[in-house]
Amino acid sequence: MAGICRFLLQKASGLARPFLPTASTQSLTTILQSQNLMTASTSKQSLLLQVKMAPQLELSRSRVTCSIRNGKPKTVHAVVNRFYRLQSGNWIRPMTGRKKKLWKKFESTRVNLRNHVFTNAKQSHTHDKMVCHFWKKQRYFPDDIYERYQYRTNFPLGKVKTPKFLP
Repeated sequence: MAGICRFLLQKASGLARPFLPTASTQSLTTILQSQNLMTASTSKQSLLLQVKMAPQLELSRSRVTCSIRNGKPKTVHAVVNRFYRLQSGNWIRPMTGRKKKLWKKFESTRVNLRNHVFTNAKQSHTHDKMVCHFWKKQRYFPDDIYERYQYRTNFPLGKVKTPKFLP
C-alpha cells in the first residue's frame, strides 16, 4: 500500500512535493485525504481501480547518441553482442537461459536450448534503428553456419544464392 500511496502522491503532485513517510497507524485513505488527493466519499475500490487504469510507461529503446567527431549516429553495442543480423533483415538470438542451471534440466531441454529464435518484425525494426550501416552490410563467410537462414525462401527475392568463396 505504501508503494501505491507513493505513486499517487508523485503523480498528483507532478513530482514537486517529496514523499514523506507517515506513521504506520494511518491508513491509506487518511494519508490521501490529508494530501487532498481523495475526498471522503471515494472508496478504496475506486482508488484501486484508478491505480489499475493508470497508464504504464513503456520502455523506449532507440539510438540516441551521436559521435562527437563527425556527428554520425552510434551503434548500441548491446544489440550487436546479443543478436545476429541475417542478410534478409531478420535478427536471431539464442534461446534464453541456455547457459543457466543446466545441471537440473533434462537432456532434451538442453538440446532444445541450443537452437536459435527469430525476432518478430517490431523487434527487427527496432534493432535496425539501433545499429549503424556497418552492421547491416552483407558479408560472406566460408562455411557459414547460418547460410541456410540468410535468405527468406517464401519470397521470390529470397531465392538468390550467395556466391561461392574462392580464395
